[in-house]
Amino acid sequence: MSIMFDCFKTFRNHQPEHIVVDAFDDASEAPVDEGMKSASARRDRSLPRGNFSTHVDVPSILGTKDGLRKTIDALDKAIKAERSTWQKKYKSKSESGDALRKLIGEYDAGYQRLLTEREAGTVSIDDMEHRATALGTLLARVYGLANEQGWTDETKRRCKEMGDAYVYPSVFVNDLSSGLLIAKTLLGLILDVAAMGSPAHAVALHGTKIAFNLSYAVLQSFVTCCVSTVGSGTHQSDVYQRTLHLATEFMPDQPTTSYTNVLGDEAPPPSLPHVKKSLRLVNAVVRTIRKDAGCESAENLLQSLQTRRERVERAIEEKRRKHPDPAGHQKLELKRLDEHRGLIEDLLKALTPVETNSDDTGSADGDEDTFEGPRLDPVMLVFRHQARLSDELAVADRLLRANVQHRVGNGKWWRSMFNMSNGLTSIIKATHEIADGHASGYDFGIITAGLVSTALTVTQVLLYRCTQGSASGEDHCAKIASLFALIGQTKRGDLRSARNGRIDPKALDKLVIGPRMTRMTTLVKGLNFNSAVHMLAIIGHIKCHIKSSATISEVRSPDGRRMVPLTFLGLQREFNALIKAKKHIDAFVNATLERIRVRDETEASVTRLLQQIAINGRAVKACKKGKLSELDEDDLLAPEVMEVLVGALQHAQHLYSGDDYDAYAHGCDERLIRWGAETEIRVLTGNGKQISAKGGPTFSNIFGGNGSFFAIKALGTAVSSGVQLGAGIDSPSEASDWIDLATAVFSCCGPVCGSTSGYAYRTVKLKNEGRAADKEADVIAPPNSGIQMQGEHDFMPVFSLSTMRRRADNFDTLIPPFIAPEDVPPPFDYECEVSVMRDMWEQMTKPQPLFSSKVLKKWAGPPFRKPGSLDPDPQATLEPPRSPDLDPQATSRLARRRKKPPEMTRGDVSSGSDSEEPYDIGAGPKADRRTVKGTDKTSDEYAEGLAAASIFV
Repeated sequence: MSIMFDCFKTFRNHQPEHIVVDAFDDASEAPVDEGMKSASARRDRSLPRGNFSTHVDVPSILGTKDGLRKTIDALDKAIKAERSTWQKKYKSKSESGDALRKLIGEYDAGYQRLLTEREAGTVSIDDMEHRATALGTLLARVYGLANEQGWTDETKRRCKEMGDAYVYPSVFVNDLSSGLLIAKTLLGLILDVAAMGSPAHAVALHGTKIAFNLSYAVLQSFVTCCVSTVGSGTHQSDVYQRTLHLATEFMPDQPTTSYTNVLGDEAPPPSLPHVKKSLRLVNAVVRTIRKDAGCESAENLLQSLQTRRERVERAIEEKRRKHPDPAGHQKLELKRLDEHRGLIEDLLKALTPVETNSDDTGSADGDEDTFEGPRLDPVMLVFRHQARLSDELAVADRLLRANVQHRVGNGKWWRSMFNMSNGLTSIIKATHEIADGHASGYDFGIITAGLVSTALTVTQVLLYRCTQGSASGEDHCAKIASLFALIGQTKRGDLRSARNGRIDPKALDKLVIGPRMTRMTTLVKGLNFNSAVHMLAIIGHIKCHIKSSATISEVRSPDGRRMVPLTFLGLQREFNALIKAKKHIDAFVNATLERIRVRDETEASVTRLLQQIAINGRAVKACKKGKLSELDEDDLLAPEVMEVLVGALQHAQHLYSGDDYDAYAHGCDERLIRWGAETEIRVLTGNGKQISAKGGPTFSNIFGGNGSFFAIKALGTAVSSGVQLGAGIDSPSEASDWIDLATAVFSCCGPVCGSTSGYAYRTVKLKNEGRAADKEADVIAPPNSGIQMQGEHDFMPVFSLSTMRRRADNFDTLIPPFIAPEDVPPPFDYECEVSVMRDMWEQMTKPQPLFSSKVLKKWAGPPFRKPGSLDPDPQATLEPPRSPDLDPQATSRLARRRKKPPEMTRGDVSSGSDSEEPYDIGAGPKADRRTVKGTDKTSDEYAEGLAAASIFV
């Protein structure tokens, strides 16, 4: 094992030969460098391994010189087999292949019907939710994660392992904080009893108690404010990456931070406030067009929209005046304002003919009226907006359901109740001390209160530790169901080929990701991080030259349309724009170097950095395609990196193919997990969001979180001990007793107010929305800018001073090869748009407003949000509606087949809304039949299902 860990010490002084090498498109022309020879050529010993059995038969010939190469070739075949597993099963002529084709046929039929109705706007949000759940259930059965009885035992076991890993930071911090409280309570109780029994030593015993209380306050404050927020938030990145490596063999390849929109493009999660605001306006216009009872008149609504448009235009003008060249969140806000203005203009076009012809609703045809032609297109445009916004609302709802940690939240709710009971016991104890007036002798009331308080804390710790892993496992099952359902209700779930309209078997493998490709994807994160460090070094060289010469402050962009400021943000944004456009940054960098006339040594260093970026780019492409042999043959990875990757892939064979356990391979997988985690830990945009998401619930509404309970205890203990010390150790202090009572009251009330903050979906919603907004606004933080200094001691936070000073002085890459010392630029200051304290404050106050009626309604139970689940009879849910003129026997057979739909409960409310009312589908009496010109549909039929649901905010 010591040899295994020695290979992990890949620091620059241990491996000085791993520096940047020249990159060539033709690998045969690349010069040979000892530091970058292929892993198979440079390895002196072969990797130990188990016997591969399931997908590919790998020969165990590792004693020979070419043993590792044969292992790499076999793993390459295993990856290719994994990437084509489901298309082969679909084409299989076996009985299992027939069953699979039947399931896929049922899924495709239901998906195509839902897709058609979504595009036509004839499906309600409630119906879409149920049918998407049924489609997700069919997908879970297709990929073997579920059967007709529910989740398979293997899925439950894997999810339990994921859950145990995921809750570890929370359990660890709770154990540590509660352990300190138990120690303080027990020791204080022992000292009190000893002082009662030995009055001669009472002063010394009381002094010891005060000293221990002050020490407890210091330790508990550090644990609560640093370990449980910074340390736990940093470690959360590690456990999240670990859950990916422990997941079921095939997981839905659907992130919770993006989705595939109707155009087939990757899009960030819809912003719920903007969607609901826009949908309220559209619904108001639709109700006016339909002339629903109680709707606003066209004239009043038209005037209101015109006023709103003027306000939006003034806001746009003001922002453009303040920010002529907007960037970051200012650019995103302008984009959203422009979109909102465009929506208002479309609504005004639809309302104008309504106002003009509001008095002319008669028709020469008698019973049926028709809309005039000029009104048709604007009205249809409104319906399209309504369909689009309803679809976005349904997607946002599903993304939130994927983040609902319902059963983990139940455990945290019980923890809050135990803490509340502990606080209540402290109130009784403090009240007894005030009323008793420090009577001499044994006070059994105080002794009993201390024992009860200790028992409650111990029970809370044991219950939380023993139940959270299983609870999180169930929540991971629910998350898988939500992700499959999200695939089923978006464009990503379309299995049909665009060329022939038939099911494309290759599409089946694109919906899921296997364990080997998961590890290749993890390595992609490390390679991209390395490229980011190299780009940071390039920016450092440019800024250093600009600082010394101070002649040029901006250069022209490659397209010649704008000027790029020679700052960190300006250059990095230009790099990002070129990368998104799938262009190389070489031409822009070389043109910039020529424009500012750098020294020859600087130009040589930048050239070497660009060459390594090109190599990393080629390695990323090979990893995404699963080409392990190409990585080795073309020398795209350093030997240590190749060794870790091969070991991790071997460990995947052990986990999912039943091969023998290999400790060395397991260590390689652990190293790869850490690399994936540090790509987030070392960047402020990722690390800050994780820490904020931990700090928010910990201090929900300042004093309502679990951390607030311990912080209040620590603060109250410190103040009370200080007051007692000031009054004299041997003198009773009434002020100290009243401080103890106030501390007990706050520690009792706080858990009540924050008891619903543990259900996570609001916190995760804010985190994901913030990440999506940062990505859309192109908010940038440099690599190696995490809050903590580099290291693997996450729970012992050591803060990075360079991050606080916004100074780039760390150019270490995550994985070899490292940047050569002569290519490292001098430190430089950078601009940063990330505010961790602002994000933490939002997490503390936004998820559960303190002065809200919902606190009173939800404190005694979970919030009304429905987690993901499987449909017990998806075929019945997806079955198309039958004609009303069916014969009685057919009708009775259909009734027997279909289960009675469950009654709408508060748990069925969409998570996309903060309302406690269900969606009001098609409510209200229908007006007289008036058809739209050129169709046989009435205006009601146009609007029915197009998010005709009322949106409650």
